[in-house]
Amino acid sequence: MADRSRFRVGLRVRTLLLLIAAVAIGLGAYIRHRRWEERREELPYEILRAAQLGDAPLIRSLLAEGADVNSVTDGRFPWTPLMNAAFHGRTDCVRLLLENGADPDRQDLDFYSAITLAAAEAHWDIVRILVEHGADTTRGDLYSTTALGYARRQGEDEMIRYLESKTPGKGSQGDAAASSDETDEGPGG
Repeated sequence: MADRSRFRVGLRVRTLLLLIAAVAIGLGAYIRHRRWEERREELPYEILRAAQLGDAPLIRSLLAEGADVNSVTDGRFPWTPLMNAAFHGRTDCVRLLLENGADPDRQDLDFYSAITLAAAEAHWDIVRILVEHGADTTRGDLYSTTALGYARRQGEDEMIRYLESKTPGKGSQGDAAASSDETDEGPGG
């Protein structure tokens, strides 16, 4: 009888230990999942900041970690990492983001795209890279100004010729603001 009772106690203890182990494993998986979810919520902000600062190694790391190359956050200016890098003249970051599938034609609420942001800031090397990666040269911003319009406004003859050679209709479309006497509006302007 004592052996049987000892067996039952041992069985109950083993069953309890297995139950505790199963709960611990499930809780560990839940905690890992929650940490990953919290991390995923931070990634868009981190990749946008890295693009703005020109930190290509961090962008590479964040992309490897699962950051969306076309991340946007809520706010007045929902810019992608590519748009941030283009506006701030971060050539290496622009290349890296495009090589990883960034959309060169994504627009913000004011219709600015990476190419119009770069052109407005006279980052002509970035404009060329964007054109080489298929950016639409005919799209204008809120003021209907295309990259060609910004080149004309800034008197960039070489860039004007380059963009005219890449723009269907020689850039006549969407450049109303470039030829007017209005103030020099631009992103943040």
